[in-house]
Amino acid sequence: MKTEEERMYLFYKVVNKIIKILHVESYLTDKTFLKIQFYISNKKKLNLKNPKSYNEKIQWLKLYDHNPLYPKIVDKYDVRKYVKDKIGEEYLIKCYGIYNSPNEIIFNEVPNSFVIKCTHDSGNVYICNDKNRIDKNKLENVYEGLKKNYFYKSREWPYKNLNPRLIIEENLSRNGTPPVDYKFMCFFGKVKFIQLHEDRFSNHKSYLYDVEGKPTNFNNVGNEEDNFHAPKLDMKLISKMISLAEKMANDFIHVRVDFYCVDNNIYFGELTLY
Repeated sequence: MKTEEERMYLFYKVVNKIIKILHVESYLTDKTFLKIQFYISNKKKLNLKNPKSYNEKIQWLKLYDHNPLYPKIVDKYDVRKYVKDKIGEEYLIKCYGIYNSPNEIIFNEVPNSFVIKCTHDSGNVYICNDKNRIDKNKLENVYEGLKKNYFYKSREWPYKNLNPRLIIEENLSRNGTPPVDYKFMCFFGKVKFIQLHEDRFSNHKSYLYDVEGKPTNFNNVGNEEDNFHAPKLDMKLISKMISLAEKMANDFIHVRVDFYCVDNNIYFGELTLY
């Protein structure tokens, strides 16, 4: 005999499969969609009346926190103005071009190494270290992102009406290795946790620290048996990044602010709301 919890889980799985087969995701209300996805991921009902867990509160923010600034800061090109106004343009990665379609790109005018991605998408990035050896499949995969609307994947409303474009930026990789990614989890304008990500596109590892640079023993990726051997943080660098992150975070209930550090220079990565 299956338990009530197991029956509910199977029910939501079947409903979700039917929805995908019929391609009716866009007809569901945001609340219904999130309730189904939450149950499948967490095997418990989504409590929106009194959210307690971090994941529940993120779903609540998707539904009820409609700050008009959000669509501007999730767009990977438009956010540059926000960063410039908040902390200065010296923290921006050099932008080589913004394009409405692949046909507008003239690769002869682009440096030998570069990064290309969609302005409205998440995670779909091609890092080119030598444009004479472009991986056309990876490039086409980025182009395919122009057809996607990220909103329908997880109901993150700021993405719904974004204009899909392509952006080409400076490649911060050194010797083919992307820079370490520093992510600052901010709540009501204050940094509470720090994530460090290494080798994101190969042997990905991540570590979570408190604001004093002490590693925690949870939310680590790729190093589950080595939680307490996290790299030691340069607290002078971290203190500077925290100051910058909090200057940008004071407009939000919750936001993650990402930075890179390359050749002793700090660069803004992105702002993530959910």
